[in-house]
Amino acid sequence: MSSKDSHLSNKDFLLVTTALEESWMFNSRTIFLGEWCLRKINENKWSKIDYLISEPYGLDSLQKEKDLNEVNNIYDKLLVDMVVSLNKYHKTNYSKRYWEIIIGYWLKRYIKVVINRYKTIFQALSKYNIKSTVCLNTDEFSLITHDYYNFSWSLEDDMWNHAVYCDILKNIESSDINFINRPNTIIKKNVRPKPTNLNYSGACKKVITGVFKFLQKFSRANDAFILNSYLPTIKELELQLLLGQVPQIWRGFEYKTKENNDVSRDFNFIDFTSYAGVEREVRRMLIKIMPTSYLEEYKSVNNYVSELPWPSNPKFIFTSNDFMANEVFKFWCASKTEQGCKYFIGQHGNNYGTLDETKGIPEYSTSDCFLSWGWKDKEINAVPLFNFKIAGKKKKTLNNKGGLLIVNRGPGKRDGPQDRFYENKKYQQSVSNFYLSLDKNIRKKTIVRMHQISQNTNSDDRIHWESSCKGVKIDNGLRPINKLIDDCKIVVFTYDSTGVLESLALNRPTICYWPSGIDHLLPEAIPYYKKLISVGIINNNPSELISNVWNDVDSWWYSNELQDAVNEFCNQYSRTVDKPIYTLKDKLVSIL
Repeated sequence: MSSKDSHLSNKDFLLVTTALEESWMFNSRTIFLGEWCLRKINENKWSKIDYLISEPYGLDSLQKEKDLNEVNNIYDKLLVDMVVSLNKYHKTNYSKRYWEIIIGYWLKRYIKVVINRYKTIFQALSKYNIKSTVCLNTDEFSLITHDYYNFSWSLEDDMWNHAVYCDILKNIESSDINFINRPNTIIKKNVRPKPTNLNYSGACKKVITGVFKFLQKFSRANDAFILNSYLPTIKELELQLLLGQVPQIWRGFEYKTKENNDVSRDFNFIDFTSYAGVEREVRRMLIKIMPTSYLEEYKSVNNYVSELPWPSNPKFIFTSNDFMANEVFKFWCASKTEQGCKYFIGQHGNNYGTLDETKGIPEYSTSDCFLSWGWKDKEINAVPLFNFKIAGKKKKTLNNKGGLLIVNRGPGKRDGPQDRFYENKKYQQSVSNFYLSLDKNIRKKTIVRMHQISQNTNSDDRIHWESSCKGVKIDNGLRPINKLIDDCKIVVFTYDSTGVLESLALNRPTICYWPSGIDHLLPEAIPYYKKLISVGIINNNPSELISNVWNDVDSWWYSNELQDAVNEFCNQYSRTVDKPIYTLKDKLVSIL
């Protein structure tokens, strides 16, 4: 039965929390906790169950704002307690900044996840008459991962989520659910292979690696340390030359961990008994989920870091990418900032300075200076520069013979606080409806670019497109997107992405169709986006505009009014300059 069968709502239910069929009971009235339980590939099975789908959590804009404030409030308090506990556990005396560089990004994401899992469960218990649930035995299963990277992938793992939900259900006060215990044969593999930083293979990779190692001989103790700056590689090397040092590419250093399913933590780490509700759950579950890099393997990671050939007393540290998931870099960087080294973080794509969720992020609080793509904020010491990704690139001329490119968002990870899985399902439906509304002749010249992450998750995105849009041309996200954009006449971005900033800065004919509108923006950013709305770039009915301008894109795109709007927007959020690397070098030196 479908989720619309409201006659079930007053009956007793079995709660199912994931897509693991081992936790289903096919003869019971069932509440599926969310859309993620119902994979298209298994429709022949779940369609036979008498079921409802629980209402998605946290989609209302006011609830999103409330949850975001709660995340930040819990984070601020918990981080202080974590500093004390980590220093006590490791017998150290490091600063709050040191520990925030290492654990900050993981901690904030962890808080969002627990808030989502807890409030989703709590909402379901409040709305439906849930009497039982199946819990698979988790004695041999660990929620603990090695690091941030593997933690983020665990959020897509059905068994990991099942174990989290069961743990929460068993600790919710006044819950009288009957737990049906079943054996479990799934043992979590906590270590996921990471993508290589070197996109070469065979002999070529050996040569490149050999060159890197040779250049390391000329590295000096006080050289500036630049890692994954988001600049084109040639521009990153140019920056190092301007700084008077032999260029280095510091990549490929990774601490090798061991499998950790047997980690046992039977000690008190953070107080949770003095708290209630979701904050209690965040604190209670922390020791059950916290990566080993921050506890058991902390000393080993530090030992590995101490042997790195990186500068011992760098002039400054600059990255735009590695502050989040590169544990080796974070450990090394934290130790250097304790010694007084300046730490600069560059803007990593869009949303910075515009998205409400970026308030209070660790990039701002841990860096000495945040290098933006155009906007400034004295409160967080954000310095306006330029779009690093397109530094030195020339603006493009219109390809009148090209087709239409629709750039699709990936499913994202279930990192809350809202139900992102449900959001993605509704989003895919909206974008595919837009595709179907296009003029038939334009549709024949249209390519839908899927996000690469859609290939690596439990996403049904491609299945949805192929079943609802017969004959659609799909790019699987593996080809260079810049080549696809160069080959098209107009590119449509269906979400607020980094690609929008790049495309507008390079003056490519661009349309933004965002099903969720601009509710995600900070108040100070809205006037700039409204400029784009006024000239049709951000558009709620893009198929009509595309049909109207298709045979004469030049007249529309190069009109004075539109170009003025693009220039004003880019000057604020995606600036270009004539000599980008000289500009960056001078700014870095002046800050020192």
